[in-house]
Amino acid sequence: MVHTTNNNCSHLDKTCCSNSASLEVRNESLKHQCSCSRRDQGHELTQETYFKELLSDESVFEGLSVEQICASILERLTTGGSLSANEARYCLEQLPLEPLMELSHTVTKQVASQHVSLCSITNVKSGHCPQDCKWCAQSIHFKTAAEVYPLKDKEQCLKEAQLCYEKGVEMFSLVASGKKPNKTDFAKLLEIIDYLKANVPIKLCASLGLLDKEQLSVLKAHGIERYHCNLETAPSYFGNLVTRHTIYDKLETLKAAQECDLDPCSGGIIGMGENDLERLELALALRELGIKSIPINVLHPIAGTPLEGTERLSDEQVLRAVCIFRLLNPDAHLRFAGGRALLSEEVVNKAIYCGINAAIVGDLLTTLGSDIAADRKRFAEHHYELPVIPLHKA
Repeated sequence: MVHTTNNNCSHLDKTCCSNSASLEVRNESLKHQCSCSRRDQGHELTQETYFKELLSDESVFEGLSVEQICASILERLTTGGSLSANEARYCLEQLPLEPLMELSHTVTKQVASQHVSLCSITNVKSGHCPQDCKWCAQSIHFKTAAEVYPLKDKEQCLKEAQLCYEKGVEMFSLVASGKKPNKTDFAKLLEIIDYLKANVPIKLCASLGLLDKEQLSVLKAHGIERYHCNLETAPSYFGNLVTRHTIYDKLETLKAAQECDLDPCSGGIIGMGENDLERLELALALRELGIKSIPINVLHPIAGTPLEGTERLSDEQVLRAVCIFRLLNPDAHLRFAGGRALLSEEVVNKAIYCGINAAIVGDLLTTLGSDIAADRKRFAEHHYELPVIPLHKA
């Protein structure tokens, strides 16, 4: 049930001013960075494009009750419209959680796919990564307990892919540590891909770092259908977490993947020290890129990494983030990924209710994931259409 509220009250008013201030400081630091574009769609994705709007004093939804606001947003999103950055900010900061979740739930049911997208990953190469992503256990710069091994052999990859296929998983992704594979590893990866294509009827995805258009076109030719490259966080916050590559590098890889007719998959990790508006900024950036497969990870702090002591997000922060990602990307698959094992069953179910309609299932890169059968059961309880479990083994 939706209740009327005073438009002047703010759920997040204690952090709103500090959020805006920190955004303004980071915006200044970005003025000397790149302008990241999608010129093929006739517009540019620049930090300032939506950044300034987030900081503007423009009033939205003036004089409307919560019921009227939700009805207006629902009508717009179900008829092909979209929210402005300031309208999304209003929803994040001003709407009470219950009506926000109900609105997001209705948008999900009326606009997003009701077919659950399930994918699984294999950590095909682990550890010894020269990058310095502060959340990652595989970096050589941090002392962690993460396994270190070279590329798995093709038989091991086939065994894992077959198991996923037989449990009703639609897509299997090869994920390798490192900025990008060297020539030898890339050739071996192509052999693995060819072997999987020949022996198991499962769709294939790859997450192999910052590849260029030539490499991505080769992957496409060998049968890869989707390419994954997370933005990880808001463009304005990225430099606080990584110094050895830039958000521009990631955007270039995603653009190249789209030009190669690969389905781009990109999302991020929430809870890495960013504030509420920076989570909103990430959702906006993904919308600008036209991403339709968006993994949402909740930080699982790993001992030995710089983020090991990071304070966890509250349940409400997680749910509000899911709602905002849904309202800004109404027809996307929002994919529960890492970190959900830290959430209670109640919060997981609430997240599915208000927007999650996809998942990475099975174990993850360096943390435990979730049981495939349990995830299928959970989505079935929310009346989603599930991928078919094959009658015969691959």
